[in-house]
Amino acid sequence: MRAVERAHAIAARLATGVGTDVRLTRTPAGYLLTAPVPDDPGRQLAALPALGLADRFGHSSRDGLVWCAVDA
Repeated sequence: MRAVERAHAIAARLATGVGTDVRLTRTPAGYLLTAPVPDDPGRQLAALPALGLADRFGHSSRDGLVWCAVDA
């Protein structure tokens, strides 16, 4: 699967998990996906399987975002 297809597939699963839209941004290294960290602990747990599909993932407490990256 190409990186762009993988990024879109992960974005769809992440959107379902967090319950909101996911921002997908093209970067020189591949794709960055970001979404607000959900307040609901159940939704936070639901996002983890989608994040695990990416090459890297994490969260920013300062920005209130969960993110993941898909390498090109």
